Amino acid sequence: MSRETTNSERGVPAPSWENASKGAIAHAHEKLSIFCLLVRISSFVEAARTIPRYNIAIVDRQRDVFVVTNTFYKLEVCRDDLFGETNTDYRLTLPYAPPLFGSGKTALAINYLTLLDSVGVDWVASQKSLPGLSPEQFLERMKKACFLYVDLSFLRGMPPDERNLEWAVWYLIIEAACTKVALPVPDPVEVYEELQMQSAVFIEKIRALLGLPPDQYLLVGFDEVGVLHSRHKFFDLDDSSGRVGPFNDFFVIVCKLCKRPHFFPIVVGRSEGMSIRNHVGEVSKILLKFVPLSPLDQASMEEHLEKSTFKNAPVSSFLCHHGFPIKDVSELLLEYTGGVPGLLVEAVGIILNYATANPR
Repeated sequence: MSRETTNSERGVPAPSWENASKGAIAHAHEKLSIFCLLVRISSFVEAARTIPRYNIAIVDRQRDVFVVTNTFYKLEVCRDDLFGETNTDYRLTLPYAPPLFGSGKTALAINYLTLLDSVGVDWVASQKSLPGLSPEQFLERMKKACFLYVDLSFLRGMPPDERNLEWAVWYLIIEAACTKVALPVPDPVEVYEELQMQSAVFIEKIRALLGLPPDQYLLVGFDEVGVLHSRHKFFDLDDSSGRVGPFNDFFVIVCKLCKRPHFFPIVVGRSEGMSIRNHVGEVSKILLKFVPLSPLDQASMEEHLEKSTFKNAPVSSFLCHHGFPIKDVSELLLEYTGGVPGLLVEAVGIILNYATANPR
């Protein structure tokens, strides 16, 4: 049996560190050192969370903001179509951020108005004017919108109608409004009797709590919609299709609110196993517009490090130096996080906290 010749027998030199450039060795050693640091301190993540986090700059979300704003613009112009009083083919379309791990979906919802302020001019330039409302007019009004964050993980039955999902969602919105303006949350029984489950009266109540004029935009972010998957048993849900569909009922509730003037929802959460297709008429008119939430590229990571701050200084000033420039740092972070914003924030936070606890 013949044997294979070795590299040395063929005259091919064996791999050697001497054959590599000093710069390559230094770069590899630097990368290895940072990686070992991340591995070493990963067990201290929980402890690190007790140290103040850095001020996070949200970057590279123009495409996502455009998707949400396009959806809102069409809703505002076509809102009357939701009553079936026109002959257009418009279907209620809701911006929806699915639960991609660490994608920044909650951050997008909470910071949407701030992000819109920075990219609004570009959005206007990309739009064709719709009847009755120009992109410029819509942008100016949306910039002045009031935002409420509603965490559905706090969803629970509320008296006096504890099996009513719509009332439970409404009361969460009431709680969010009261929290925003530092008002005591009203007694659920009293406010239930006041509203009589009329959506027009409900929206007027929310506006009164927030001190909003009738024409000011109201934006509500519904987070953690996936809790409906496990909590639907606590509510009486529509079963017209022969099976209980908690997500169907939720989107019918949102659809009713969208019929009220200047109301805009963004939904964040579960996508797996979620379906809004059944025999409920209002549900069949709803579309979900997925927000891309793409991973960050290296340039965006560099921007994140430069614009984020820690102890009133750019994060880059703590992570970078003349021998390890921001380009190399961002490249390394991209390699180990895949551009996932949540992992990037975690990695940068861990390194900063470690550096704080272990000064040179």
